[in-house]
Amino acid sequence: MFWESGGTLGFKNSRKSTVYAAGAAAEKVISKAMHLGYNIYDIKMKGTGFGKRNALKTIIKIIVKAKLIITSIEERTSIPHNGCRLPKKRRL
Repeated sequence: MFWESGGTLGFKNSRKSTVYAAGAAAEKVISKAMHLGYNIYDIKMKGTGFGKRNALKTIIKIIVKAKLIITSIEERTSIPHNGCRLPKKRRL
């Protein structure tokens, strides 16, 4: 199991959430797996935003180009059950 994020690649602050950082993280994960000889992939993605779509496109493009196998693509973003606690009511 391999994982990467924008922060682990050295992107700081708001650059971590960019489309470019997501694509770079996807390339890094696939290159790690290919280096160790994996050829069947089970993809689990987590998070929100435009970067996830770009990362998935990058992963699929690399895997198809190298003629590897994707068994499944799974969405793992956590969903809050009741949301955050509301702030206290203002007293005058």
